[in-house]
Amino acid sequence: MIFRTAHGPCWNPICWGGVARDNRRFLDAVLWILRTGAPWRDLPPDYGDWKNTHRRFCRWRDKGVRESLLETAHG
Repeated sequence: MIFRTAHGPCWNPICWGGVARDNRRFLDAVLWILRTGAPWRDLPPDYGDWKNTHRRFCRWRDKGVRESLLETAHG
């Protein structure tokens, strides 16, 4: 089965998705969750769909992006 992505055809179902559209909104959503301690499902709609935001957060966590950002910010 061939899947279509923004970058062309893909034979691997893991390649779903494309380039993130709004990094600022994503970061604001993560900061809101951390600041309030609320569960992901309570994320206000202004920050985007909570399922997609949570999924992206988990991908960043698994790839070590979060730690890399914190190390860079800490200096």
